[in-house]
This record gives sequence, C-alpha cells and structure tokens, in this order.
Amino acid sequence: MKGDTDDILRYHALVDSMNDAFGVVNIQKEFVYVNKRFAELLKYTLDDLIGRPITDFMDEKNRAILLENIKKREQGHSSQYEVEWIASDGSKIQTIVSGAPLVDDEGNHRGSYAVVTDISKLRKVIQALERSKHLYRSVLEAMDEGLLIVDPGYKITYANHSIKRILGYSDEELIGAPVLQFMHEDEVAEVDSWIKEPQKDFSRTYEVTWKSKAGNIIHTLTTPRGIFDSKGNLTGALGVIVDVTGHKKMLEALKSSEMRYRMLFNETPFGLITLNTEGDITGINRYAQQIIGSSYEKIVTGRNILSFPALVKLDIPQVFKDAIMKREIREGEINYTSSDNRQVYLQYRVAPIIGANDEVEGVLVAFDDVSDVKQAEEARRQSEANYRTLAEESLQGLTVIQDRKYAYVNPAFAEIVGYTQEEILAMSSEEGWNLIYPDDKPYLLELAALRREGKPTPCPYEYRFVRKDGTVRWVEAFAGMIVFGGKPATQIHVIDITERKSAEMKLKASQKMLQLVMDNIPQFIFWKDTSLVYLGCNENYAKAAGVQNVN
Repeated sequence: MKGDTDDILRYHALVDSMNDAFGVVNIQKEFVYVNKRFAELLKYTLDDLIGRPITDFMDEKNRAILLENIKKREQGHSSQYEVEWIASDGSKIQTIVSGAPLVDDEGNHRGSYAVVTDISKLRKVIQALERSKHLYRSVLEAMDEGLLIVDPGYKITYANHSIKRILGYSDEELIGAPVLQFMHEDEVAEVDSWIKEPQKDFSRTYEVTWKSKAGNIIHTLTTPRGIFDSKGNLTGALGVIVDVTGHKKMLEALKSSEMRYRMLFNETPFGLITLNTEGDITGINRYAQQIIGSSYEKIVTGRNILSFPALVKLDIPQVFKDAIMKREIREGEINYTSSDNRQVYLQYRVAPIIGANDEVEGVLVAFDDVSDVKQAEEARRQSEANYRTLAEESLQGLTVIQDRKYAYVNPAFAEIVGYTQEEILAMSSEEGWNLIYPDDKPYLLELAALRREGKPTPCPYEYRFVRKDGTVRWVEAFAGMIVFGGKPATQIHVIDITERKSAEMKLKASQKMLQLVMDNIPQFIFWKDTSLVYLGCNENYAKAAGVQNVN
C-alpha cells in the first residue's frame, strides 16, 4: 500500500514539474485534475479549474474541435490537434493538445487526459517569419530593377516581376531554365567563361545584353552576388539587373544631337560666338569668322571680349556683364570695322547660358551683318523723302489709303476737300468715308473691294467730295497700288473737275433746249458732216424719213 502511495506521489511530482500543462477530464468532460502549469497557462487557480467543464475555456470554434477529438477518445483513439484557449484575462492561448483515452482496469472509458503545449510564442515567431518572408518577397516584387536567383548550375530558381516585365517571359518560361538562354548570343561566351572561373568576382557590375521574348535587345547593368551557406559553400547567386536600354538610346541620341548641334552651330547663316563668364571666346562659327574677317585661331587665341579695344569702344563689355548679372537677353545694333577694314552694320543678341544647376555658365552671342538691309532702308527713306517733296509741291491732289484710313494727304488734296491735312489724317475709316458724296459711296466701296481682291478697276473714274463747308466738288481719280512705309497701300491722284463738270452740264442743258425748240417747229431740219453722213434731225424730218430715233 505504501508503495502505491509512493508511486502516486512521484507521479504527481513529475506531472507538476512538467513544463507543459497536463489535465484530466471525466466522462462529463469536467476537469478532475490539472497541474500547476495548466493553471498558470489559463491564469486561474487550481480550485477555479477543478470541477468545471473543459469547454468553458474556449470559444465555439475551438469547442467544436475539442469535442470532436474527445469523441475519438471515447472510441479509444489518441489524437493531436491545435486548439485556442481563453485565459481569465480574456487573452487567447494557442496550444497543441496531445490527448489519450483514460480507461479503468476492466477497460471501461473513464475520461481523457492530455498534455497541452503552449505554442503562442512559437506561433508569433512563425507569423513574424511569414511576415518577414512576405515583406522580403514584396520588396523583391516591388523593385524597379530586375532580380534573378540561380542555383549552382546557373538555372533560374526565382525571377521577380520587373525581370519578367523587362524580358517578357512568364514564371513558367523562366524557372528552371539556364540563365544563359536569355542572354544575347554575343554575350553568351563571355558570361559562360566568367561562370566557369573557380574564383568568381562578385564585386563587379557587368554590362550584359539580353534578348527579350519579342526579340528586342535589352541593355543592362548586372550586379551578381554569391549566395553561400553557413560553411561558405556557394549555393547559388542572385543578380540585380538594371535596364539601361533607354539610357543607351538617350546617350546615342545625345551624341547625335551634339553632332547636329555642332553642324548647326558651324553652318548656320548668321554669326555665333560662345564665351565663358570671364569673357574668353570658347567657340565661333564659320559665318562669324567671315564677318569679323579673321581665322578661328586668331579670334580665339588670347582674345577677350572685355578688353578687346574695338568692342570696348562700342560698350559691348557692359552689355555682356548685364546679360550675366540680370540673366536677360540683351540686343542692339552696332557699326563695326572688321579686321579687313570693312564697315559692317551688325544686329546682335547676347544671351546668358543657364546650366543644369541654374547658374550662368557662359554667354551666347548671335549677330548678323545687316549692312545691305540698312542701305536698303536708307534708300527707301530717301525715296519716301523725295516722294513727299514732290507730293507736297504737286498741284494735283494726292492721298495714300492704308488699312482703310488716310495715311498721307498733300496740301492740294486738303484744299480740294476743304479740311486741313492734320484733320484728314486724324479721321477714322468711317469719318474718312463721310467725305464722299452719299450717292457715290457704293461705287467707291465696290472699287475698293475689287482692289483688295487684286481685280482690275476703271481708271480714271469720277466721284464727288463733300467739303467741310457743305459744298460739293467733282474729281477725276487715278488709283494704283504702292508700298508705303513698308506696307501695301492705295495711292490716289485726284484732279478737281468741278468747273468742267459745271460747263458740261450747262452744255447738255443748252443742247436739250435747242433740241426741244427744233422738235416743236413745223420745218424739216437735218444736218450732215462733210461726207454727207447724217448727224441729226428734228422730229418732223424723222417722221417724214420714216425713222424713229432722231439722234
């Protein structure tokens, strides 16, 4: 008896000293025994647990798992399963339960006992590890750079999203395939020789060309890194792959652009000079050399814009400094004596060259020889001056219509219309048309429209002006297109024919009266020219002769 008691004491001591929780439930599923570790796990006292249903300490989901496994005990089976308990403070304890049936000496089922292992910390570690793996994979998938991982035989074991995008292959096409299969044929031999080196240099970055699934050439910078186990054995390698195809194209485009720029700079048909901020000439094109009259070497060697006497005299150094200080384009005109003693008139623009760091890195001077233009302008001004002199002295009226307004009138024209020259030139288009006799306006508007369309118009033509004092003057006009002040205009000469028109109207009235008298006398009257051709007759003669028209 004493031996049995000793065995029970030893059993209790062993169970209470276990690191895992241990409990026994009867057939009513009530705790009949728990060790201290179980009470600590659920944060209850031993008395709180003994006699209470085991299902009181878990939620509905875990209660179902527990009851399913207790049913297995009733059938004599052991089982292991995960279940979550609810501690006295409401916290949840994740465990692995290893349960077995409890039977008496006759083999009758009396309940169950189980070892309960707390895996909460382990679960947190596993979850943290899963999160770490997920984060690691998320980082790899989010990388803009491509990433390949290969085994020791350089077969691909992992490819991130970017490398699949760059090469255009799917996971199924990449995983397990030799990495050399996707490189450009010109690269395969070199990369293969590097792979076979016994001591590989994993510190370098290589330029590697790949071929995409669509057949495009992909230029990359590839940085390989070895993957080693704890003993230092190579277990594979990873490569970070940066697509520099766009960069390569940009560099090629830049080189091409620089070539085009140099050709444009040198061959452009106006002078170009580049200078640094100290005033030293750093470049000059062919046309500028021709204007200045010196070779490239003579102009560039030892010549500074700030101290060159001919330019100092023209105040160009100050223009240069202003362009830099104010960061503005400065422009102007100068009369310059070239090295071969030619007088040239130059039109120039001085522009600051702003660098990528927003600092002035230099100055570009663009200039052109406008001597011919200036001479033409001078000739035009002289011609206009001569024109005005002749017009001012002319006895005929002269006006220039431009943009539908009077641009010029001579004194004779002002005299005809009865206004001063200043009053006429100040008139708007509508006010100018008010000088025309109302009945004549439609005709003149029609002529103006024909001239604007480039169609022919009658010349000369007649119309009337209404003078400032209200009197009416008849004029005969001769119109033509000219260039006035550098712009198209209509020049009109007008001759005052009021007196002639008055005489014509008096003559017509006299003739009409004579005809009326002749038509009302009983005699037969006719007249002929020296060739005996009838020129006219009265009504009586016409009736006698059997004709209707006496004119």
